[in-house]
Amino acid sequence: MNSFIHKVYLDTAGVSRLLPQAAHAMQTTIMAQQYQGKAGIKQEAARLIPSLRHQVATLLGCHPHETAITDNTTHGVNIVAQGIQWRKGDCILIPDNEFPSNVYPWLNLVAQGVEIVRIPTQQGKYTVEDIAKAITPKTRLVALSHVGYLSGFRADINAIGELCAQQGILFFVDAAQSAGLLNIDVKKAKVSALTTCSWKWLRGPVGAGFLYCSEELMPQLKPAYVGAGAMQQSESDPATLPFDFKPGAARFEYSSLNISSIAGVHAAIKHLNQVSTQKIEAKAYADISFLFGALRNAGCTMYTGQQPPEKTQTAGILSFKHPEIPTATIEQFLDQHDIAYAHWHGYTRLSPAYDTPQAALEQFVHILNHLLILA
Repeated sequence: MNSFIHKVYLDTAGVSRLLPQAAHAMQTTIMAQQYQGKAGIKQEAARLIPSLRHQVATLLGCHPHETAITDNTTHGVNIVAQGIQWRKGDCILIPDNEFPSNVYPWLNLVAQGVEIVRIPTQQGKYTVEDIAKAITPKTRLVALSHVGYLSGFRADINAIGELCAQQGILFFVDAAQSAGLLNIDVKKAKVSALTTCSWKWLRGPVGAGFLYCSEELMPQLKPAYVGAGAMQQSESDPATLPFDFKPGAARFEYSSLNISSIAGVHAAIKHLNQVSTQKIEAKAYADISFLFGALRNAGCTMYTGQQPPEKTQTAGILSFKHPEIPTATIEQFLDQHDIAYAHWHGYTRLSPAYDTPQAALEQFVHILNHLLILA
């Protein structure tokens, strides 16, 4: 097992290291099915699912019935994209540097006559004014990431949400790179819907996520997939018309859920809810500021430019390259020294977790500087 352990792990924005609490909870649930079969897993489901809704509601500042358990971020995007009754000519605004998961589900609507307009970004950044300028009477929805996957740019969702609310536009947020890292209040930000996965900053397992759907948006969404899990009727009742969906966002959970993954994300979010998000946010900013200074001193070029990151506009992610040393050479050297990172579009991306020790960051800097000396 030790051969899989990186000395320095800086890829939380890709797949984080699973919290020990989450791993233990998953093992407990798996053993319940192993030794007790259906009775064991049903008991775990009855205990975990309602509690997870409450934990998610605490994390986001919403009501438990506004949350649905999903498999991943894209799952949540598709629930909304396929649930709205679109009109020909409706327009959706999306920044031009969005992760594909928050683009393809909207592009899939073009065949229905929906227009997709991309908002230009500069070094991964844009302003509220950029969005305001792109809005037209046809704009139906704005979809964006709270934090950019390559830039680490932090969108001002409170201001954007207010802008959308004033003009009757739906506001959709991909929180894959912010949930568990930044404080999120979906009511304050007037978010219509938000989706995320659990295996990045939440430190949960791969294959689990959740969707927030506001009470105002809920009546506008028709479930694209239906099954016994979405119904008020019992599975033992005849499947006939008419049928009644469960109240709230649970209607989007149309079949059996992955209870072991739910156990993991439940434990992870429960842990995060007991930790100050302000403390996590401050640590992330301090880490990125340290890395930025060290990389700039080493002659590296940052994706977002050479100005130090502003606290209100950055979160947890820093991408860099060197003007003289190929990125492939840098990453090969990092691999040789057991440094975990991610590669995106010619840049090396760093994303330390909130519990990454300062010594680990200093070790990364030492190794990079050693490469520069050899080069």
